[in-house]
Amino acid sequence: MKMFSIYDHKAKAYGLPFYQRQSGEAIRSFSDLANDEKSNVNKHPEDYTLFLLGDFDEENGEIKLEKTPSPLAKAIEYTQTQLKAVN
Repeated sequence: MKMFSIYDHKAKAYGLPFYQRQSGEAIRSFSDLANDEKSNVNKHPEDYTLFLLGDFDEENGEIKLEKTPSPLAKAIEYTQTQLKAVN
Protein backbone atom coordinates (compact mmCIF):
# COMPACT_ATOMS: atom_id res chain seq x y z
CA MET A 1 0.00 0.00 0.00
CA LYS A 2 1.08 3.55 -0.65
CA MET A 3 0.87 6.18 2.08
CA PHE A 4 -0.46 9.68 1.33
CA SER A 5 -1.21 12.91 3.17
CA ILE A 6 -2.89 16.20 2.32
CA TYR A 7 -0.81 19.26 3.16
CA ASP A 8 -2.55 22.46 4.28
CA HIS A 9 -0.36 25.38 3.18
CA LYS A 10 -2.10 27.87 5.50
CA ALA A 11 -1.75 25.64 8.59
CA LYS A 12 1.72 24.53 7.43
CA ALA A 13 0.84 20.98 8.43
CA TYR A 14 0.25 17.55 6.92
CA GLY A 15 -3.02 15.77 7.66
CA LEU A 16 -3.19 12.24 9.03
CA PRO A 17 -1.83 9.70 6.53
CA PHE A 18 -4.18 7.53 4.49
CA TYR A 19 -3.50 4.49 2.35
CA GLN A 20 -4.38 3.43 -1.19
CA ARG A 21 -2.98 0.76 -3.47
CA GLN A 22 -2.08 3.18 -6.27
CA SER A 23 -1.48 6.91 -6.66
CA GLY A 24 -4.40 7.12 -9.09
CA GLU A 25 -6.81 5.99 -6.38
CA ALA A 26 -5.48 8.63 -3.98
CA ILE A 27 -5.80 11.33 -6.64
CA ARG A 28 -9.39 10.23 -7.34
CA SER A 29 -10.26 10.43 -3.61
CA PHE A 30 -8.54 13.82 -3.38
CA SER A 31 -10.49 15.05 -6.42
CA ASP A 32 -13.74 13.88 -4.81
CA LEU A 33 -12.82 15.81 -1.66
CA ALA A 34 -11.96 18.91 -3.71
CA ASN A 35 -15.49 18.79 -5.15
CA ASP A 36 -17.34 18.02 -1.90
CA GLU A 37 -18.98 21.31 -0.96
CA LYS A 38 -18.87 20.34 2.73
CA SER A 39 -15.06 19.94 2.83
CA ASN A 40 -12.46 22.57 3.66
CA VAL A 41 -10.52 21.37 0.62
CA ASN A 42 -13.43 22.49 -1.57
CA LYS A 43 -13.84 25.78 0.29
CA HIS A 44 -10.15 26.68 0.00
CA PRO A 45 -8.70 24.53 -2.82
CA GLU A 46 -5.70 26.82 -3.28
CA ASP A 47 -4.48 25.77 0.19
CA TYR A 48 -4.26 21.98 -0.25
CA THR A 49 -1.83 19.60 -1.97
CA LEU A 50 -1.81 15.80 -2.01
CA PHE A 51 1.56 14.19 -1.22
CA LEU A 52 2.94 10.67 -1.50
CA LEU A 53 4.77 9.90 1.76
CA GLY A 54 5.96 6.35 1.11
CA ASP A 55 4.98 2.69 1.13
CA PHE A 56 3.47 0.46 3.79
CA ASP A 57 4.03 -3.31 3.60
CA GLU A 58 0.88 -5.02 4.86
CA GLU A 59 2.68 -8.33 5.39
CA ASN A 60 5.46 -7.20 7.72
CA GLY A 61 4.32 -3.73 8.85
CA GLU A 62 7.40 -2.07 7.35
CA ILE A 63 7.12 1.57 6.32
CA LYS A 64 9.47 2.97 3.69
CA LEU A 65 9.27 6.75 3.54
CA GLU A 66 10.15 8.83 0.51
CA LYS A 67 13.32 10.86 1.07
CA THR A 68 11.12 13.94 0.60
CA PRO A 69 7.30 13.83 0.32
CA SER A 70 6.35 13.92 -3.37
CA PRO A 71 3.56 16.31 -4.44
CA LEU A 72 0.97 14.59 -6.65
CA ALA A 73 -1.92 17.03 -7.06
CA LYS A 74 -3.15 20.46 -6.06
CA ALA A 75 -6.82 20.70 -5.12
CA ILE A 76 -7.32 23.82 -7.23
CA GLU A 77 -6.52 21.72 -10.32
CA TYR A 78 -9.32 19.24 -9.53
CA THR A 79 -12.28 21.45 -8.64
CA GLN A 80 -15.22 21.30 -11.06
CA THR A 81 -14.94 25.05 -11.62
CA GLN A 82 -11.32 24.67 -12.69
CA LEU A 83 -12.06 21.62 -14.87
CA LYS A 84 -14.85 23.47 -16.70
CA ALA A 85 -12.51 26.41 -17.39
CA VAL A 86 -9.96 24.07 -19.00
CA ASN A 87 -12.54 22.38 -21.24
